[in-house]
Amino acid sequence: MAAEQKKAAAGRRKAGITLANDDGEGSIGRSLVSANEAVSFRIGCLGQQVGFLLHRSAQLSTSDVTLILAELDLSPSQYTTLAMVGDNPGLPQQALSRERGGVQSGVVPLLDSLEMRGLLKRVPQERDRRSNLLYITDKGINLLQQADELVHGYE
Repeated sequence: MAAEQKKAAAGRRKAGITLANDDGEGSIGRSLVSANEAVSFRIGCLGQQVGFLLHRSAQLSTSDVTLILAELDLSPSQYTTLAMVGDNPGLPQQALSRERGGVQSGVVPLLDSLEMRGLLKRVPQERDRRSNLLYITDKGINLLQQADELVHGYE
């Protein structure tokens, strides 16, 4: 990642946003606003809704993890895919797509990018050569371990 991108990412990490209930309690995370700008506003009854708070927490966590993984030139989708394949050697491509909640064609570009980088390999099934089994490579294992350390350090 270029020096300018790292500087911009660091600035975004320092940005702040506080959401507060009408009673002024219950803050949740921050947002990617400029590093010098913090915004506070009331969220009213949303602060009592578990679904909203979980969704907002997930958004903030995903933003942070995206920035962290960028240091390794990985996206959260690539990281998730490497983790799933690493934990399930020989995972059928269709099963990965199903577990990720997408369609088969949606996972193909993702797998292409990981395979081109030498992080995983697709092996045609013997009984149905139209179907692939997925395996993480040694290079993929090493990168996944680095990513795990960064992500667990964040959490």
